[in-house]
Amino acid sequence: MVFAGFVGIVMYTWKYGLEYLRNNFYMNKEDISKILKQLQYKVLNQLHGVTAIFITDIYDKSGGSFLHFLKLSRSVPEHVLIVDYIVDNIPHLHYAQRYEITNMDERVCKLTLHFGFMENISIPHALEQASIRNILPFKLNIDNATYMVEIPNVMASKSKRSLAFYWQEKLFAYLMRNYSANLNIEFYRLPYNRTIAIGTYFLM
Repeated sequence: MVFAGFVGIVMYTWKYGLEYLRNNFYMNKEDISKILKQLQYKVLNQLHGVTAIFITDIYDKSGGSFLHFLKLSRSVPEHVLIVDYIVDNIPHLHYAQRYEITNMDERVCKLTLHFGFMENISIPHALEQASIRNILPFKLNIDNATYMVEIPNVMASKSKRSLAFYWQEKLFAYLMRNYSANLNIEFYRLPYNRTIAIGTYFLM
């Protein structure tokens, strides 16, 4: 009973901690549309011939933090590909079921990759297959593309009441830190020499 209660508390804390992040830190569709318009400003440095691949957290469906990074850096690649993934409840998927594409802008495309639970998650391989089959709205040179991954960092704070108790905030921060530790280059099978990690900071 004690163990079951502990597991229930962990699940409850994880569920409502993620809900708090979605509502307070991850950007909504309105914010995304504003940033997309700002990316068209001529004062920004246009990086012709450059494709940036942003791999987002699976719990952040907007990709807004990366677009915000582009605005702050004042540099916009010619093509931006925001990638996330979903592990489906079947062992293997046919390639025709793997790709879900949303065109957010003429130069920004969002791609959701679907994998079976027995498949290895290799994002470069999946993108290479998408490029070969002309699934993407632009030609992707997988050998020259730059990858960016987001490493979220959550800090508990007594000054805010994001969850019911302060110890719950510390527990969620611990769970998020262990979860983030698995979001690395090896997990996605990314090339070391063309991958940049971007840290984000959340204060609960």
